[in-house]
Amino acid sequence: MPITLLTLQEAAERYGIAVEQLRDYVRDGRMSLVAMGDQELVSDDEVRKMAGGNGNRVHWIALQDAARQYALSDALLERLAKDGAIRSGILEDELHLAIEDVEPIAGRLSRENFRKLEGTPIELARAVEQYGIPFRSLLTWARRGYIRTIKSPRRRPVLLNEADVAYTKTLAEIRGVTKGKALFPSSPQYSPIWLYE
Repeated sequence: MPITLLTLQEAAERYGIAVEQLRDYVRDGRMSLVAMGDQELVSDDEVRKMAGGNGNRVHWIALQDAARQYALSDALLERLAKDGAIRSGILEDELHLAIEDVEPIAGRLSRENFRKLEGTPIELARAVEQYGIPFRSLLTWARRGYIRTIKSPRRRPVLLNEADVAYTKTLAEIRGVTKGKALFPSSPQYSPIWLYE
């Protein structure tokens, strides 16, 4: 049976493993390294076995790379990892996340999902009813700037930007926030990303 050899970079890209992790496997003796000229090559079969080629493969990505690739803040991704919404692990002192968990979350939190609601005013009481978020929470988040308010000619009712309310509801669902658990820690990076552009 022929052996397929890949460069370390090719293997890293194909199996979603950091090049340094592959080098660690070689140093530990778990994989063999073949030198051909100035290239370092590894067996495709060995890499597949190390990457979990049994169909339950998890692809890992560094936190900063995931933030850049999926347009989510480092802090939010780290919080989601701590919540257990995203599988994570430490590789060479750096937090890595499971791409299979990050992608669907990034899809749900994509700005495009809320674009059609951007600037649409919704009364606070209506938002409570429609989105099932407690009145006090919505009012507090609006006062802290996590949910933008829309100016109205009258002081009452309080009008919220519906895009922010919908985003907040989605984030609460993803994080599994229940009554009494903070959705938006005091750091601004947890609020909707369009507040800080």
